[in-house]
Amino acid sequence: MTLRNLLLALQDQLPLSRAFHNFFVTGVAWGLFSRNSHIALSTGKPKVSYSSKKKALGAAEWMEKKHRGAFSAYKCAFCDDYHVGRSRTRLEARNR
Repeated sequence: MTLRNLLLALQDQLPLSRAFHNFFVTGVAWGLFSRNSHIALSTGKPKVSYSSKKKALGAAEWMEKKHRGAFSAYKCAFCDDYHVGRSRTRLEARNR
């Protein structure tokens, strides 16, 4: 994890109201600091990387349609790219 990538990942959480919610209300943003934000648990290999947020958001939409779940794109603190992950909070909101 480099300082540059860490700052970019934190910046991706802005505005402050969103960052506060993601860190202190739902707690999901703390996952940015986990090795698993970059590594797939099932294979132990790096997750698929996307060079832009736009491409990652497109992949997340496609995965939502294919897997019928909630996915979100995020800036990785461990590399220069974006990844897509299953979104816990969006799943919980849909189930209410």
